[in-house]
Amino acid sequence: MTLEGVVVGYDGSAAAQVALDWAADAAVAYGLPLTLLSARPDAEAELLDLEEAIDEGLLRAEAIEHLAAAREQVVADHPGLTVDVLISPDSPVVSLLSASEVADLVVMGSRGLDGFHGLVLGSTTMNVTPYADCPVVVLYEPDQETEEARAFARHPEQVVVGFDGSVFAERALTLALRHADVTGLGIAVVMVSRGRPERAPAPITLETEGLRTGVRKVLAQAMDVVGDRPDVTYLYGVGPPAGILIAEAAGAPLAVVGARGRGGFAQLLLGSVGLQMLLHAECPVAVVHGPRTPA
Repeated sequence: MTLEGVVVGYDGSAAAQVALDWAADAAVAYGLPLTLLSARPDAEAELLDLEEAIDEGLLRAEAIEHLAAAREQVVADHPGLTVDVLISPDSPVVSLLSASEVADLVVMGSRGLDGFHGLVLGSTTMNVTPYADCPVVVLYEPDQETEEARAFARHPEQVVVGFDGSVFAERALTLALRHADVTGLGIAVVMVSRGRPERAPAPITLETEGLRTGVRKVLAQAMDVVGDRPDVTYLYGVGPPAGILIAEAAGAPLAVVGARGRGGFAQLLLGSVGLQMLLHAECPVAVVHGPRTPA
């Protein structure tokens, strides 16, 4: 049994189903196996696959039906994809954090079955995202706001990535580039300076007149990471970074942020922009900590 590849936390909730659909598509695109990870904290203290858990009588009939049906649907929709179902003896948080130590990507719904209605993020999401060793992608149940965001998206065919020149931003941009490579999407690199009056992001190049030296330096850094590729748009705006990035990414296929930016305190595991994106973004959000990206 292995937790390498794309690992999706699955509990049968609506958000988990959205996460599973996205994770399966991503696994196919990346050429990686997919693992549905289900937590059962009162099980025997070892990681079991679905068949072993059934043989040992550790799962209720309803849970077996849920997990088997989920796997069968993924296999039917994605022929050739390797799909495993593993039952963890640990809590959902510990299970997903352990998976992040070896997985290429952890995918999860914003709220599970135990989440209170009206909350954007559940406790598992809040406790896994800041501490994970690999990138974490969070998916949300569709609602009227997200449907409207898709209809009026500024970047409907681009991965939107926030970039401030920090090491976390470089890692986020690297993931965005990899995801764009395997999905055929373009990339919108968004840079923001705090200040007033606010100015919505507009395309810039190194030749754009009036750019401050610091902005030009960050742009050159982003361009160095990206290299010579034509499907990248560089945008610069002024105002609150989180608010501008949330508005720019609304309805996008994916938004990618580093766990912390240049303004983050060293002891913080998740900066204010990353947290605000998780709370308010109207699109899937990837948060990047470490240097690993899907192979």
